Amino acid sequence: MRRLQSRPGQREKRRLLQLLVCALLCGLLSPLHARRPSEYQVKGLFLSRFAQFVRWPAASFASADDPIVIGIVGRDPFGQVIDQVVAQQTAQNRPLKVKRFKRVRDLEFCHLLFVPDSRTKDLKEILERLQGHPVLTVGESEEFIAEGGCIQFIIADATVRFEIGIESAESAGLKINSRLLDLSQSAREERRKRRR
Repeated sequence: MRRLQSRPGQREKRRLLQLLVCALLCGLLSPLHARRPSEYQVKGLFLSRFAQFVRWPAASFASADDPIVIGIVGRDPFGQVIDQVVAQQTAQNRPLKVKRFKRVRDLEFCHLLFVPDSRTKDLKEILERLQGHPVLTVGESEEFIAEGGCIQFIIADATVRFEIGIESAESAGLKINSRLLDLSQSAREERRKRRR
């Protein structure tokens, strides 16, 4: 059987179509091979998730539709990442809102406060200012929980993890859901000690 000769230009069209199909497939598959999220993308997502698993006293909100405010003190390591994460989520049927404080003296009420490594030197002052207020403090310095913070990010095996200081959270008047506590090794050990 004689093979039909393709008309001029038909071969180019076929190749263009093949390239388009290939590009389309690569485009559809690229999210599967996307880069690993950055440390602060992961931490930003954790902050928004923490808001789902922590109960604040009712007096922490002026109305039923008040947002849960995530504060960041000092240099913001998240950039727009945290805003993008928060814009798409709610927690406990409340919107999430990000508020930035350049200096410690600028701190206003927020429900959750992230203290980056750059503010470790001010940690004692920050925690003193928040004493008696229902604020979930989250930090990344090595001694964050030992200094009185509620949740400390740690990097283990190139993965962002966290530990929870139950006593600090309770003294702030916060109730942390057991599912979140179960994800924290230090919290499990602390609960075991209490049961003895």
